[in-house]
Amino acid sequence: MRNLAFWNNAVELIDKLASIDTGKSELSIDDVLTTFNESYRGSFDPSDDFEEYILVTLVDRVSRILPSPHPDNK
Repeated sequence: MRNLAFWNNAVELIDKLASIDTGKSELSIDDVLTTFNESYRGSFDPSDDFEEYILVTLVDRVSRILPSPHPDNK
């Protein structure tokens, strides 16, 4: 499997989102998605790394449609 570090980070992303969903994490969805996006945005060419490109693009689009966190709720 190519890009093993990327896929390990993708699994970590899923675990963090699951922890948020179950209330076992103080992290916010916005922070988790933003960290992932900043790490990988523009890193993959769809003609070379299609799966990675799709996941990074999906995470980016989801983070853009989420409402901005209210400053008092952080």
